[in-house]
Amino acid sequence: RPLAGRAGISAALAGGFGSAVADIINGPVVKIGLPSAFIPHGKREFMLERFGLTGQAIAQRIKAALK
Repeated sequence: RPLAGRAGISAALAGGFGSAVADIINGPVVKIGLPSAFIPHGKREFMLERFGLTGQAIAQRIKAALK
């Protein structure tokens, strides 16, 4: 079962903070961030919603990982 402290949050998923944590920790890590692809420009609220980076979306992913 993953621990709440094992959630890595970074700007990009690949090579981000979550990847560094996953390399060190022996267990599951929830990586939350932007995909390694071209990200079009847009209003902040729209972009957070689009990539699942709102507070509510992040909380849901962490809750799901803790189940």
